[in-house]
Amino acid sequence: MNYFDLKNMTRTQLIETLKTLSKSYTPEWHFDVENPDLGTALALIYADMMTDTIKKAHQMPDKHYIDFLNLLDPVQKPSKGAKGYVTFSLSEGTKEGVSVPLGKQLIGESDAEENLIFETMDDLMIVPSKLENIIVVNPETDEITHHFNHLKSEDMAPLYLLDTPAPQNLQTHELVIRQDNALTLNHAHGIEIHIEDVQNKLRKAYTLSQLSDPEKVAWLYLKDQNWVPFDHYKQIESGILLKNNLLIELETPEIKLKMKRATEMICDEIKINPISDVLKPDALYYNEMELPEKDFMMFGTQFFAYDALYISSEELLTKKGSLITLSFEYILERHKTPFDVPPPNIKWKNVLKKSDLKEPVIKEIFISDIVLEYWNGVGWSKLETETFNRKMFATDDNEPIVQKIIFRCPDDLMSTTVGAYENYWIRLKIIKVENAYTTLGDYIAPKLRWLKLHYVYDEHGVLPSALKRYEFLTDQEIDPKSRPLRLFSDYGALNAKALYLQFDAPLIGAPIKLLFDVGTVTDLKSNRFKWQMLKRIANKAKWVDIDIIDDTNSLHETGVVTFIGDENHARSDLFGHRGYWLRLVQTEAGTLPVLLNAIYLNSVNVTQKETKQSQYFSLRHHEYHKEMVLNHENLESLEVWVNELNVDMEEIKKANCDYRQVLSVDGTPEALWVKWDAYESFSEMNATTRGYVANAFAGRIHFGDSVHGFLPDGINENNIRVDYEVNLGEYGNVAAYEIKRLAQTISNVNTVFNPIPFQGGHAPESRKRALNRISETIHHRGRARSTRDFDALILSADYDIKEVLTLSNTDTFGRFSLGKVTSIVLPKSETYMQDYFRTLKAKIKNHLNGKLPCTLKYDYNYFIIEPLYIIIDVQFKGKIADVTDYLGTYNAVEKAINRYLDTYKGNKNGEGWHIGDLPDEQYLLSQIQRIDTLKDINLLVLNAKVQDGYQLKEISINVLNQFPHLVIKNGNHAISLK
Repeated sequence: MNYFDLKNMTRTQLIETLKTLSKSYTPEWHFDVENPDLGTALALIYADMMTDTIKKAHQMPDKHYIDFLNLLDPVQKPSKGAKGYVTFSLSEGTKEGVSVPLGKQLIGESDAEENLIFETMDDLMIVPSKLENIIVVNPETDEITHHFNHLKSEDMAPLYLLDTPAPQNLQTHELVIRQDNALTLNHAHGIEIHIEDVQNKLRKAYTLSQLSDPEKVAWLYLKDQNWVPFDHYKQIESGILLKNNLLIELETPEIKLKMKRATEMICDEIKINPISDVLKPDALYYNEMELPEKDFMMFGTQFFAYDALYISSEELLTKKGSLITLSFEYILERHKTPFDVPPPNIKWKNVLKKSDLKEPVIKEIFISDIVLEYWNGVGWSKLETETFNRKMFATDDNEPIVQKIIFRCPDDLMSTTVGAYENYWIRLKIIKVENAYTTLGDYIAPKLRWLKLHYVYDEHGVLPSALKRYEFLTDQEIDPKSRPLRLFSDYGALNAKALYLQFDAPLIGAPIKLLFDVGTVTDLKSNRFKWQMLKRIANKAKWVDIDIIDDTNSLHETGVVTFIGDENHARSDLFGHRGYWLRLVQTEAGTLPVLLNAIYLNSVNVTQKETKQSQYFSLRHHEYHKEMVLNHENLESLEVWVNELNVDMEEIKKANCDYRQVLSVDGTPEALWVKWDAYESFSEMNATTRGYVANAFAGRIHFGDSVHGFLPDGINENNIRVDYEVNLGEYGNVAAYEIKRLAQTISNVNTVFNPIPFQGGHAPESRKRALNRISETIHHRGRARSTRDFDALILSADYDIKEVLTLSNTDTFGRFSLGKVTSIVLPKSETYMQDYFRTLKAKIKNHLNGKLPCTLKYDYNYFIIEPLYIIIDVQFKGKIADVTDYLGTYNAVEKAINRYLDTYKGNKNGEGWHIGDLPDEQYLLSQIQRIDTLKDINLLVLNAKVQDGYQLKEISINVLNQFPHLVIKNGNHAISLK
């Protein structure tokens, strides 16, 4: 029989062949398999043996291939410890920082392992401080956003750092101008705001243009407890004129200037000049009697010395320093005295003299002198006037008389109570009355027909009583007399976006660490930030650059920022908050779309590993290719130290080896431990190479033979010391807050926790994957010549890669682009998406160094990208027979959908989605139809979404074949059952 026919034959085929041959060679066999005779039994035994032989023959090529690969020493890669971060906090009331040394052990828990040992990877100074506020300032868009306030919430909400538009812009540029006197207005035509800037006329012109631009500025006043804009404002020669359609009436003596995106604005001074309307008195009194507005007797029909006419006007008499004019018209009326005129006293005679007929003389009683007074808070004082006819009532003019009293409003004029009114008052007081004591006469009494009041300021008005600026979330009082007068501030020396962090206590000590939990980053430029601390220098708060160690790659990935604290960390007021400040200043223009999930102070890098006790071995000079077996496998790391006490120290120094000398009490050398280096193979060593070959997977160490690898003299026993650490692989990928305690307590440390999940831990490399990796090495031989070579080299770069697909003549969008090569890398677990991929990409680039064709350049015509994750949302509607089946059916439908769409365990075969696989709606429908309690399916629709910037964008499921770099990802589903 032909060998190849026999090779492919199964047991059933072999029995049928024997049955056919038996008819010719052994016809006496009836060959009944169910009831075999002796010959048939022998044939069946032969068939079983031959089947087993064929099976083993099939395995021989694989065996030979494996034996060949074993010649290449396919060492399996060991397990890898998970990495993450742990945050510490001190007990309440702790005043000083507490140090945590490198290698401090912590204990975590997982479902698979009750106790996991974790170790800190760096030193840490735990400072007794808390992050209280996070504020982002963006001068380009004039925005301030308050992203975290410890008084409102203990947890920080995720934010898109330094991006636009801001979620809630708190920045305002407001200037409140108060003038207690000039802005006490009820009937004003307008308000002039005069700007003086003698030093810089161009700056004054710019300021006036800004303050009159309706697109940038709003002039407001209080009305019904709300700030409302003036109806009109325009630029005049030296200022701004504010007007309303009606007369201006202010509830409070202040106005507000509000600007959009204000820049620094400076002048010499501001003056307020209200434009007075013709005013009427608020109230009029003659002595204790209230008078009407017009047509009244100013001093009654009978007056006496020290009678007074009281005139009140809050708007008028609060204008300190202004020139006030009282205009009024009056007539003089004659009023008889109240006394009876005596009858003529004539002594009648037959003949009378002229003197005997003389009647009583009727005299005129009139006001011959008056004075104008005001209340100065202590008493009534004479008011100095510029125009005032004190004898205006001493006239016999019968026609209406118009008089003016002009005076400058005194600075000490105060309010007082006259009659029933508390107000600002002046009074016209009678000083002298002619014929005041006559009993026979007529009163010449003035009757007021109208009274008008008016005021005007000289020299463009008066300075404000107070100026208050509200910017950067802070109220600031400004002295109106200060020179120069800064109406609005700029951003100081900061002309870039910045993230401000406020702490409740100074950051003192070292090393201080801040953990930044970073999410999505779409811009990969580096060196975009500088760190600054607000320090006290020469009794002044000043921003000073500080040196940092930045593991975040300028906030492009989750990591720790390390710096040294300073005793001069100043406590200062910024943005309405008092505390100790750090800021992160962007040094390049443009936006940086960084999703910042949280910031944690007192955080340190931690890895899941356990440092084991050192093991000692003896190695002598004649022991060639000696193997040393450690007590543990899957080593995280190891160091080999050899005691070379008899070797000259100068030789060790000349070889640039790390060494540690151990001395006795009397100073005699007891040991000289020299650190040896690990090599991939003995072929890399010569007779002087202090090296070894390690198998971290098996926990074994191999030494050379004095030709390939130096050997010590071996005079001392236990002259080999191995320091090593082990890990538990994927078991270390614990969820957040699973690390809760220290292996050994530290004084004043209150809590320990991991704020984000650990990641990166994985099991040892399987034998199959190791063989595949080695076999691919034979094909590519360390050079990327084909897309298969790219895939194999990238897969060997890190064990955390699930799949690679390299596409030639394709750009990062999956489009045809001649000469470009793109490798799509799918991480091994969903937890690695976004943040971890950047670290993975860096490992891949480092691994590919020297292996790419010279024509390919990173990020120019060769790209390493993540897959385009297509999120599939399923809309499902179905019917059930009984309401009692609702919950079970709902869960079954949801489970079927989630099982199919799972990125890593879904798809039709349960092995996850490969790069470029498209969803099959019919297959999903068939899986759901298997649910017994589901009677009918009305609707099954698959909707696709893709991440576009910060939002999900819907795309048609029919165009997914245009994206060869896609990978399916489970989304949110709408399931409806009736």
